[in-house]
Amino acid sequence: MRFFQSAVASRFRSAGDEIGLKAAEVIGQAITSAEELLNSLMDITTLESGQLAIRITAFPANLVVDGNINEFSAMAERKGLRLRVRPSSQRILSDPVLLKRILRNLTVNAIKYTQRGGILVGCQRRGEALRIGVWDTGSGIAADKLGRIFDEFYRGDPAADPGGGFGIGLAVVARLAHQLGHQITVRSRLGKGSLFAVTVPLVE
Repeated sequence: MRFFQSAVASRFRSAGDEIGLKAAEVIGQAITSAEELLNSLMDITTLESGQLAIRITAFPANLVVDGNINEFSAMAERKGLRLRVRPSSQRILSDPVLLKRILRNLTVNAIKYTQRGGILVGCQRRGEALRIGVWDTGSGIAADKLGRIFDEFYRGDPAADPGGGFGIGLAVVARLAHQLGHQITVRSRLGKGSLFAVTVPLVE
C-alpha cells in the first residue's frame, strides 16, 4: 500500500496535479494511521503473551532522557510548544529500550494534549530511585477519569486531541512498567496540565 501510494503521489507531482497530490497525501496519512494501530496492537499482544524480552542493565539516565529532545523537538515546534529536558547523569537499572518506549509514549501524549506552553522531561532523585517525569501545560485530566486513562482504547477528551489517536499509548506504558517492575504515577489538574512519571531504581 505504501509503495503504490508513493508511486501515485509521484505521478501527480510530476503532472502538477495539486488536487490529486493532496488526495494522495491524505491516503498516505491513512496508511500511517493504520500502521500505527497495527504496531500498537502488536505491542499489546506481545505484552499480554508474556513473551517480551527484557534485558535489565545499568546505564546513565541521560541515555533515554536526551533522546526525547532529539526525536520530538520538531513535533513540539510545529504546535508552537517548547520541549525542554532536564537530564541526569545518575546510573539506573532498567531495560534502556523498553524504558525509552515508555518515555516516548508519555512525551508524545504530552505534546498531543498540550495546545500552548510546553513540556518538560526531567529527573528527580527519590531516595534510592530516580523519578523520570514528563510535565505538560495541557488540558489536564478530570479526577473522575484518572482511573481509566491506562485502559485500552480510552482517549479521554477527544476535543483536546484533534489529531486523533487510538487510546493505546498509555495502556502500553502501564504494561511495560509492570513488566519492568517500575512504578507509574500521575498527577493532573483540569485546565492546568499533568505529570506522568516512571520511578526507576538507582545503581547502588
